[in-house]
Amino acid sequence: MLVLLKILRKIKHAVAPLFTSTSSIKYWEKRAKQYGARSVIHLGHSEEELAAITQKQQNILFPLLQKELKGDEKLLLDLGCGPGRFTHDLAVLCHCQAVGIDPIQHLLDIAPASPLVNYNLMKEGIIPLDDNSVNITWICLVLGSVTNMTVLEKTVSEVLRVTKPGGLVFLVEKTSEDLSNYKTKTVAFYESSFKVFNLRKIEEYQDLEDCNSIFIGRKP
Repeated sequence: MLVLLKILRKIKHAVAPLFTSTSSIKYWEKRAKQYGARSVIHLGHSEEELAAITQKQQNILFPLLQKELKGDEKLLLDLGCGPGRFTHDLAVLCHCQAVGIDPIQHLLDIAPASPLVNYNLMKEGIIPLDDNSVNITWICLVLGSVTNMTVLEKTVSEVLRVTKPGGLVFLVEKTSEDLSNYKTKTVAFYESSFKVFNLRKIEEYQDLEDCNSIFIGRKP
């Protein structure tokens, strides 16, 4: 029975995009209200698994990020922070302040308060921060949900704008060479999109049927 329930959850996650609005923002607003913090993880996982999945991701990702720190970082951007699963802990890890931004107000409303974090609502493709203000830009499983290529290109250009010269981009996204799923892009796609950062894949991990690739790069 448990195996069957997991299979059904996977099927539900796979077909959900087929029934969404053409507006990804409307889709995520509806998804956030329905699933809360769980909305930002693979819906093949249950509500009870949320904390364990978050901890697993931190165990994999945080040591890789820590290796790239210079020790003088002052501001970290959590782009697409959702309900702030990582934001406070990222600030602690990097010994700096953090800004979490997301286009979904409901997710920001349920994010945990922290003296190290400011949360801000963003419009699609627009980062509400000053030029060259960020030492680290963290993007974890966000861009795969941006289906409008104009918005995606604008978002990448905004990351370039707000990241300081020498600043780090740490990117995690679902990747595959099978492009039949509109949310899946290739490793080459992300490396090309962030070419100015000399983005490169350093690792990957599996989450149910998803292969999530980990990239790092720096602004010249």
